[in-house]
Amino acid sequence: MKRLNQNNELFTQLGKHPPNWWNKILSEKDVYFDIRKGNYIDIYFNGGNIVQGLKFKNNKYLVQ
Repeated sequence: MKRLNQNNELFTQLGKHPPNWWNKILSEKDVYFDIRKGNYIDIYFNGGNIVQGLKFKNNKYLVQ
């Protein structure tokens, strides 16, 4: 069973060195996030999925 790893590189990078686009997304009032056990994030706007499977690998943010 997959577990959430709070020390995962994705969470570390977003917390310590957030990119500008991340701060813009956070400022939107109709955006919400689901943090998944597989250590990735899904982002929704008005109920629609706009980013699925956000991960950080090889110094890059990736989506599925």
